[in-house]
Amino acid sequence: MHSLITPLIAVLFIHRILLIIQRIYFHPLSSFPGPKLAAATSLYETWHALFSRSPLSWPEHQRFVLHPKYGPVVRIRPNALHISDPDAFRDVHKVGSKFTKAKYFYVPFRLSNALFGSTDPDFHRKRRSLIAPMFAKGEVIKLYEGLVKGKREMMVGNIRSFLESGSSVVNMKNALAGLVLDVAAEAICQTSYGYVCLILVVQKPAYAYRATACWKLTRSRHTPLRTQSTCSPSPGQ
Repeated sequence: MHSLITPLIAVLFIHRILLIIQRIYFHPLSSFPGPKLAAATSLYETWHALFSRSPLSWPEHQRFVLHPKYGPVVRIRPNALHISDPDAFRDVHKVGSKFTKAKYFYVPFRLSNALFGSTDPDFHRKRRSLIAPMFAKGEVIKLYEGLVKGKREMMVGNIRSFLESGSSVVNMKNALAGLVLDVAAEAICQTSYGYVCLILVVQKPAYAYRATACWKLTRSRHTPLRTQSTCSPSPGQ
């Protein structure tokens, strides 16, 4: 038994070395710039997202460190690129795009047959066509224009009060996130949670987001899809 362990370890080691060489020099994404370690293994992202003591979160590291150094397109994992280009955003997310959504993000929701959880463009298009009339511009304006204007005025009033209280800086990302959450909650659930008011007071630091969202998404990304499906029971189970 012991005589088989050493050859097995050697085979696994050689396989890993060959895999790293293939990812760095012969992979379809090998021509794109980025850290060699990121091209070789996903552990580069895992370290920066979960364990790095840098004041920058993983998204901030991509924006302020990687893109200034490598350009608008950076290879951040063996099979992934991060793009900082408005034109590319429109190409990827436009209606009719052939790009697929990341399965690691949607599998835990166990909604693969729903519009939200579908990752296949053709399946998504069929589902979307069933409810598209409800989201026509005229229908949206008729149903939700008053709601959006009311929440907007509430947000502006809160920002004004926030500044008058002595604060000189407002985190507009949080303010707009609160606005969107409140509009969505009231439109879908007929309930207002008051995020548009609270979001100005609760200023979460970068490490708080890293400890929650980044941890969950990175853990999900590196967990086999079958394991995620087993650990995330369907609604009603």
